[in-house]
Amino acid sequence: MTSDEFTGYYNILNARAEANDKKTTASDFLEDLCSNLCLMYFEGNSYHFTHQSFQEYFCALFFSKQKDKLIAKLGDFFEKHQRRMFGDRTFYMLYDMVTEKVEEYIFLPFLTALFDKCEEADGYWTFLEEMYPQITYSSEDEYYRFSRRIAEPHSFLLSASLNIIGFNGSGRYGKDIITLADLPYYEVLESLLGG
Repeated sequence: MTSDEFTGYYNILNARAEANDKKTTASDFLEDLCSNLCLMYFEGNSYHFTHQSFQEYFCALFFSKQKDKLIAKLGDFFEKHQRRMFGDRTFYMLYDMVTEKVEEYIFLPFLTALFDKCEEADGYWTFLEEMYPQITYSSEDEYYRFSRRIAEPHSFLLSASLNIIGFNGSGRYGKDIITLADLPYYEVLESLLGG
């Protein structure tokens, strides 16, 4: 953001409130942000956050204050930009701020649509094709030699929901390693595979 853009945003904000019964200027506020609070810095004619987590927090805070209709649209945004979102903590911060809204307006519609699609088609296999288009298998010995064992879902929202409930994407639920035998209906899967 340039200095002029910041001044414009600040003037809009300042029109709504006055600090200590006197006008505070945009440059005063920028001085506080950069020199006193160290939230931002100036480089190359632009202001930047000193750490990405500040930007993510303020973004999540902004989203948390929006109407439910916008929060419902955020699920689609995070899904469409999933490659960028896996390292970003904005969604998780938003979830912590307005858990009920994220569950009602993002997770519930997403999971309902996914389950409906699976029911209309080939059930579990449709789920696997949609969410895990590539699945690999490794032995327990290989599990301990390599850092990534379990494929990430092909969906940011599914991955986020699994992380929130404690399935961390490395084949563990909490601190326990999940094996094929721990999965529901393992016996049925084993019989289908001829085991």
